[in-house]
Amino acid sequence: MGYLPLETNKNVMQKALPDDKFVLVKRKDHPIQSEALEEVLQYPLCLSIIPGYIEASKVEMLIKKYKLDKSISVRSADLALLFEFIKSSDALGVVSKRIEGMLDSEIVIQALPPELKSDTFRRETALFFHASNRHADFTLWLHKELAKLMS
Repeated sequence: MGYLPLETNKNVMQKALPDDKFVLVKRKDHPIQSEALEEVLQYPLCLSIIPGYIEASKVEMLIKKYKLDKSISVRSADLALLFEFIKSSDALGVVSKRIEGMLDSEIVIQALPPELKSDTFRRETALFFHASNRHADFTLWLHKELAKLMS
């Protein structure tokens, strides 16, 4: 399972899954008062990066698109490290909504600013498998279960 687009060889096939959506995470007693973009931009931003994924993040694309005076403070593929940084600072993190069940009580979710939500702040995902397994019962079952979990 992974994000699209992804370069693969001709023996690897993909089957679409529901899109991944993103949210802001912050420490429980964070001073931010609203989800307005102007207020969000006042705080350091942290990104959860995808190892091996070379395209710029949606946050970075939007910063460039809207010519915002903002940079990313921390990029990490290690969520535990990212969460520790967020808990000990006023930083806000942009992470997959799917991590909600993994958060401890010191970190809470906040909706993204409306400008980001309206700018298709999501990532396409797919299940990848060898072509010889495309009709295998396990592959079909796994796709069905992942689609249910991700809906």
